[in-house]
Amino acid sequence: MNVGLSPDFGTLVSGPLLLLQDVLMLRAGGHSMFKALTMLVIWMGVLSSAQAATKAKWTMLVYFNGHNNLASYVPEDINEMEKVGSTPEINLVVQWAGRTNKTTNRYLVKKDTNLTTVTSPIVQALPTVDMGDYRSLIDFAQWGIQNYPAEHYFLVVWNHGGGWDQKLGPRDISWDDFTHHVITTEQLGFSLNEIAKFAGQPIDIYGNDACLMSMPEVSAEMDQAVKYFIGSEENEPGDGWPYDDFLSAWVKTPNISALEISKLLAATYRKSYENGSQGLSEVTLSAFDLSKSETFYQAVANLSREIRGLSLMQLNSLLQAAQGAQYYDNLYYRDLGDFINKIGTQVSLNKTVLNEVKAAISSFVVANERTSKYQTSQGVSIWLPTTSADFSNKEERYSKLKFNLKTDWHSALKILHPIE
Repeated sequence: MNVGLSPDFGTLVSGPLLLLQDVLMLRAGGHSMFKALTMLVIWMGVLSSAQAATKAKWTMLVYFNGHNNLASYVPEDINEMEKVGSTPEINLVVQWAGRTNKTTNRYLVKKDTNLTTVTSPIVQALPTVDMGDYRSLIDFAQWGIQNYPAEHYFLVVWNHGGGWDQKLGPRDISWDDFTHHVITTEQLGFSLNEIAKFAGQPIDIYGNDACLMSMPEVSAEMDQAVKYFIGSEENEPGDGWPYDDFLSAWVKTPNISALEISKLLAATYRKSYENGSQGLSEVTLSAFDLSKSETFYQAVANLSREIRGLSLMQLNSLLQAAQGAQYYDNLYYRDLGDFINKIGTQVSLNKTVLNEVKAAISSFVVANERTSKYQTSQGVSIWLPTTSADFSNKEERYSKLKFNLKTDWHSALKILHPIE
């Protein structure tokens, strides 16, 4: 199936193929052969122009992993997408693996008025797919890019999330309860790099419709492959993103930039949980500009160096600041900006270094939407274990993350914890 190709594609191709056949079989003399080659070049130009004309502005690819207890929310979200549907400017493409489905289906989302049943056409049916295998994510994204080419790409992983780690072992993102596999932070980064190579360009937006993913430990793994990174510092409610609200606003202004789309999604998400379409819940959603990653890393590296030079008394005060900083469902994920503010009032530490971190956060975090409970959250959480036991159990893996290789944050944590 040539999914996503124009119905006229075969007609356009037949002309140059016949001319090429003439050339290869040497059925013409020199002058005629030159003429045939000239016509071939012209036909290929026509073909390229026709393909370019059918390329959408955006393709949004959503990887819906329903192989777990979130399965019932998948059709709800696809039905939200169907309230708007794909447009000439925006392709909405999803892969849906359900808990009871024997197959994994790929859809081009079409607009409908049925709010209870997914009616969009299945454009490809697959056997049961391991949604916790990073290779499945790569396959879906590459298939979507090949069949629904666009100027820009927005890739979303929808499922449970746990940041770079979880207390009970790696539960980073996309949990498949059938295979007991998950996509680790390292694998997620590898996937995005492979997808960007296939696309021939960075992925404009990568989004986590999942819990606890707004961490530089996660985004650093893909900072060369993605322009904007979206995630939540806190858990997300089961309803997740308000696809109908977001898409309704986006399709009205399809030419807005990736930055503006990221901000639109974050603001729409927050509003939807303030007695909006998703009810009432305390939520966070933020976006990172990954082009500002190096400046952010350098600021954190300078902070790490300063911490390593503190006295025992200062380290005790620093630990108290860490314990007082805004935390989330994982108690060892703390808001970096709030932590810096707590340091400023509780610890005698180089003010220039603290101000550099504040400035770096302000540049790195380009959207920070949160409800009233999280007003001190500044959009980016960092691993900040407040007990030596949790640090020692995770430090080996952490030390190898790209974020740590850039910042040496592990060394600051290591010197902090022997004081307990």
